[in-house]
Amino acid sequence: VYNTINPDDPIDVINMSLGSDYGNPDDPSAIASQNAAEAGVVVVAASGNAGHTPYITSSPAIAPDAISVAASQAAGVEYLQVQVNAPEEALYDAQPAAFGEELPGDPGLSGEIVVADPLLACFDDPSDPTEELNNAADIDGDIVLVQRGECEFSDKVLRAQISGAAAVIVYNNDTSPPITMAAGVNADAVTIPSVMIGLEDGEQLNEWAATGTAEVTISADITTTKPEFDDTMAGFTSQGPGFGHVFKPEITAPGVSVYSAGVGTGDRAVPSSGTSMATPHVAGVAALLREQYPDLPVDG
Repeated sequence: VYNTINPDDPIDVINMSLGSDYGNPDDPSAIASQNAAEAGVVVVAASGNAGHTPYITSSPAIAPDAISVAASQAAGVEYLQVQVNAPEEALYDAQPAAFGEELPGDPGLSGEIVVADPLLACFDDPSDPTEELNNAADIDGDIVLVQRGECEFSDKVLRAQISGAAAVIVYNNDTSPPITMAAGVNADAVTIPSVMIGLEDGEQLNEWAATGTAEVTISADITTTKPEFDDTMAGFTSQGPGFGHVFKPEITAPGVSVYSAGVGTGDRAVPSSGTSMATPHVAGVAALLREQYPDLPVDG
């Protein structure tokens, strides 16, 4: 397999994060990966994010001689949290958005929670984002609470911003952990910070906000470590085995809250999770190993 830019420089390692959860060795991407491996290229591919359901791992990672990578939680990871100041003290796990302003450092941004009306805070026409929230008159530099669902995250945050919000907290619409909210059509127009929290935590904030007593602080410096998760398998990672009782994935690497380039931000790094974040670690190690031992065969 050769580099089309420089045919005299053969490709040593391929890193891939693509494919479908129900991987099959007969999938075209798996066949292509196997052909590359048989030509001497180290092929490293993400196992997938379908959870712990048996016999699910992705194509092209299912290719016999591809290295299929699962995701684990590295030791010492710092997890962002939202601090609840009133009506009682609490700390909620959170994830920052991949768009808008970065979270402020200590002492952070504090304010009263105002629940969005409508709760989903979606534009009727996202291509013309000029609508305020129905309760914009009640928002004056407050932190607006909205729920995930129906429209892009950037639409929700922008609509709250237009209504006068200083920041936005999005809470999940299912019991899965909060995620890094991806940039959407209106991401470039967002100039305030936002985070996501879990469903149960969001419902509690919503309940407190209904009484007019919910106050929180968001800050990049409010974090915690969770030693109980150190070097354990991520809950989202496909663990195999593969189709036809193939032993896949073969290896795991850190894939939870890994900082990478924030798409569309120009210069920001944002934490992301997935086997797509774990796979490059293994590809990098493979590249170093091949540099040290250029004649080492793909199959070991």
